[in-house]
Amino acid sequence: MGCFFSGHRELPAEHIEAIYKFTRKKIIEAVEKYSIYDFYAGGAVGYDMIASIMVLSVKRNKFKHINLNLVLPTPDYGARNWKTVQEREYYRIILQGVKRIETISPTPYHGINFVRNNRLIECGCNLGIVYSEPYHKSGGTYHAIKTAEKNEIPIINIYNDILK
Repeated sequence: MGCFFSGHRELPAEHIEAIYKFTRKKIIEAVEKYSIYDFYAGGAVGYDMIASIMVLSVKRNKFKHINLNLVLPTPDYGARNWKTVQEREYYRIILQGVKRIETISPTPYHGINFVRNNRLIECGCNLGIVYSEPYHKSGGTYHAIKTAEKNEIPIINIYNDILK
C-alpha cells in the first residue's frame, strides 16, 4: 500500500509549523487507518521536503516498518534545485533515509515534472497527502490532485486542516 505526496515549493512562513504538525499526523493516520507502509515524494524543496522529513521522523520514532521512496525527475535533481546550506543538509538527511530512488530520465526535458508526478501517483496509488492552496488552479500539485481524483484515489489536503 502506497501514499504519494505533492505540494507547493513555496510555503507561507506563518503555516510552516502547522504544515509539519499536520503532515506528521496524516502520515500516522495513513499507517494506522489505511495500512500504508510505502511513501513516495518527488524530491522538491518545499512540501516534498517537509513530507520526506516527517516520514523519516515517524519511521524513527513510531513505525520502523514504513519506507520513504523518492521519484526524481533526473539523478542530479537535488543538486540542481536545493540551493541553500539548510536545504542541502535536509536533502542529505533525506537521501540517507530513503529505501529506494527512482529517476525518470538521465537528463531534464520539458514536462518531466508532470511525468514524475504521474509516476508518484502510480507508486502511491492508495492515497495522496498534499498541501494545496485552493487558488492554485495550475501546476504540478493541481495536476496531481486532478489525476488522482480521476483515478478515485483519496486525497488529504493538509491546507484544509490548517484552516480549521
